[in-house]
Amino acid sequence: MCIDPISALMIAGTAISAGGQIMSGMQANQAAKYNAAVARNEAEQARKVGQINEATARDDLRRELGRQRAHLARSGVNLAAGSALDLGQDAGQASFMELQSVRTGAESRARSFESDATLSRLEGRRALMSGAIGAAGTMVDGATAFARHRRDR
Repeated sequence: MCIDPISALMIAGTAISAGGQIMSGMQANQAAKYNAAVARNEAEQARKVGQINEATARDDLRRELGRQRAHLARSGVNLAAGSALDLGQDAGQASFMELQSVRTGAESRARSFESDATLSRLEGRRALMSGAIGAAGTMVDGATAFARHRRDR
């Protein structure tokens, strides 16, 4: 069976179009994998920065509490007395809340990056499937057009 030039062009065009759709899906998937890796690295960095910021805040708060105790002691306040203890307890609670805020903020940023990574991976899979389904549709369309062409000749 000899294939006429039009049939050959139809087959070649269909194959090229289907191959292009597959390649497009594969490239989109690779880009999504890269974006997911970047987002995972950003999440890791956000956690590390959060730990550093928390440690810095803890040191700053410890120094501030020390300054407050020293000021109270210089003023003649008995640090073991009720009002001084209450002030210390209030400052400790405020310090705890501030540290929790730093920690929560860092974790929130990290989880946001992890969500971005998950979304990128899903988009990559969707692009890969879309390319494969598009290629299959192109092949079916091409086969149908080829059969119609062969019938009409």
